[in-house]
Amino acid sequence: MLLAPVRRESLLIGKSQGATAVASCQGALLLLPAGLLGIPYGPITLTLVVLELAVTALAMAGLGAVPAVSIRTAETFHAVTGFLSLPLLFLSGVMFPLTV
Repeated sequence: MLLAPVRRESLLIGKSQGATAVASCQGALLLLPAGLLGIPYGPITLTLVVLELAVTALAMAGLGAVPAVSIRTAETFHAVTGFLSLPLLFLSGVMFPLTV
């Protein structure tokens, strides 16, 4: 993608839309068995939840794709990604359990 003869903004839009579509479809599939689990919902509620899911997925995809298209070299992108994700890894409780 770095060598493609397109603008970086179009890469950002395309990657974000693709990730949004995949995440929205996966989330909608997870919402289908909600009625079997006893969670009451109607068509309006389900539509609003899917729309909210799509907006959230677009925001998360954009947050992930903006650094990827704005940073010029792959090495710098990997360094920035590691720098941002390492504190989240330690704060998540994966390394150290929350209970003592």
